[in-house]
Amino acid sequence: MSNCLIAADSTTIADSVLGPLQTSKQQQQYSWRIGTGYRDPGDSRAYEIAANRTYLVATVWGYSKAANPKTIKVPGVTWTCISSGDAYVPPPPPPPSSTTTTSSGPTSTPTAVPVTDAFYDDFTAGMNQWITYDGSYRVDSGALVTDESQGGKAVLHSTYSNFTFEADITLPTDSGNAGLIFRAVSASIGADAYRGYYAGISTENNVVLGLAENNWTQLSLVDMTVKVNQVHHVKVRALGSTIDVFVDDMTKAKISTKHTAYTFGMDGVRVYDTGATFDNIQILPVAFGEDFASGKMDIWNTYGGSFAVQSAALVAQSSSGGKTLIANKLFGDFVYEADMTITDANGNAGLVFRVSNPYDGADGYYGYYAGIGNGFVVLGRADDNWNELSNVDAASVKIGTVHHIMVKAKGDSLSVYVDDMNTPKISLQDDTYRLGLNGVRVYQTKATVDNIVIYTM
Repeated sequence: MSNCLIAADSTTIADSVLGPLQTSKQQQQYSWRIGTGYRDPGDSRAYEIAANRTYLVATVWGYSKAANPKTIKVPGVTWTCISSGDAYVPPPPPPPSSTTTTSSGPTSTPTAVPVTDAFYDDFTAGMNQWITYDGSYRVDSGALVTDESQGGKAVLHSTYSNFTFEADITLPTDSGNAGLIFRAVSASIGADAYRGYYAGISTENNVVLGLAENNWTQLSLVDMTVKVNQVHHVKVRALGSTIDVFVDDMTKAKISTKHTAYTFGMDGVRVYDTGATFDNIQILPVAFGEDFASGKMDIWNTYGGSFAVQSAALVAQSSSGGKTLIANKLFGDFVYEADMTITDANGNAGLVFRVSNPYDGADGYYGYYAGIGNGFVVLGRADDNWNELSNVDAASVKIGTVHHIMVKAKGDSLSVYVDDMNTPKISLQDDTYRLGLNGVRVYQTKATVDNIVIYTM
């Protein structure tokens, strides 16, 4: 390396996430790039950034302070010279002696979870997707179980940004807390040894949201009843800077706040001063979102009727079946939500989904429609004419009031929720259409629509 000159100043560590050590701009074309240290298993970002030139990589690992001194070995060091263009990630070392991974846990770096796919785990297949940092995580009776620890966590190799993250959580003791970590990076052993968010419940009767950055910052704590040995359903909704935490009641968030420190990262579970049982993990990434803040409808195609953006909301004038559809994007299995207000007691408006071959006309499409009218909720299918599948009374649905509508479509299962996100107004099976466009439709009423979000299921 006689021709290699390395310079280091404050700019070399300016990136607090990756911290790549670089040469100065004047020296880069002749110099080596050096990557040092060991990051999370399978985290290739630092290496991929450096992959466009020859560089030198050192992988160094050690042991927890709590490890048995008799089992500690001399830390290993591996130097690898990698030619330009190769995005090589050095293999991870064995787990430190203070980490407990059971036979059902991962034996190698888990496969990365695709950021556009939904993730489900009921643990019938063990812990193939999970890696643990302290604690004693294991699969028992089809659930993820861990004994008491001071911050033991199990995480996925994921990089979700905007999503809903749900799980069933049971606490066996009357102290400590357990919950979900999300948008996390740099996980390691220690109570707050990660950078990201945590939403947890405690049988000391509270729900908490906080920020870990190798120390703890509480963002919010709200009192609520949390019972020992009772399953509690916890849901985190992260959309941009908005973070909502729901417990048992999926209609109203226990905590709602804004925070921008971390926008994507790994997801997982964590306990502190308690054991816990986790089951029915579900992460649904956002496939589409529209709050009409741009004031434009560039990504919408309209078929009949009159639609325009006014005051950061979509306003549809009354028509005989006018509809507007999200352009060039097909949806199959999803959760589709929106806020909607209708103004005419004789009409209805709602969400169309899995639509194909749209054209002008009240029933000018092939697909489904879930709508609200004054005092009712309806679900039907258009096949060039109208086929009503269900129509139920809903006294709470009134004109001039904002109502939150949610459609869940997975396979042949269709469910429609209005205001109450715990119990569907309509739930049935129909497999006529499995894929298509999503949008908004009105019939003989003016309507205002806002806060559209579609999650992949």
